[in-house]
Parts: sequence; C-alpha cells; structure tokens
Amino acid sequence: MIALGTIYGTPLAAILPQDWESTFTAMGYLGLVGIVFEGGLSTNLALLLNNLPLSLLCATIGVVLPIALSFALLTGAYGYTPLESFAAGAALASTSLGQR
Repeated sequence: MIALGTIYGTPLAAILPQDWESTFTAMGYLGLVGIVFEGGLSTNLALLLNNLPLSLLCATIGVVLPIALSFALLTGAYGYTPLESFAAGAALASTSLGQR
C-alpha cells in the first residue's frame, strides 16, 4: 500500500488528487492509533509492573547517554553550538529507543 501511494502519489507520478492523498494519510494515522490502542489493551499489567524499574532504567540510559555524549564530543571537541549538539543527541536517542 505504501509503495502504491509512493508510485501514484506526489513523490513520483502525481496521479492521485491531493484530497485523496490527504484522506489516505488520515486513514493511515487512524490505523496507527488503532494499532497502538490495541497494543495497550492487550498489555499484561502484572508483567509490566514487574519490569517497570528495569525498563525505566534502560529508557533513561537510552535517552541521557546519547545526548550527554553528543554534548561532550560535539561541543567540546568540534565546537558545535549546544543547540546543534542537543539536536544530534536527540536524533540518536530516538534511534536507540526505536531498537528496544
């Protein structure tokens, strides 16, 4: 479906009208919300609470460590601004959280 949207949509052929593209995008977002909601409904709460401390520790390390290393290396060694260093660290942090 994504390949068809890419081929027939704006990126390549631009055959689909803009209204249709907007409608399909909205439907895709609704589907994504539905999948996330279904995942929340099927979560085992006892298992979640048992693993909560370890999960919070892993998530904290996955966010704080890339940002801290980016600040230390990019600001200190290469002279980037703090905002640029934070942006690079935030990009790395979101990537590391996606792997969990």
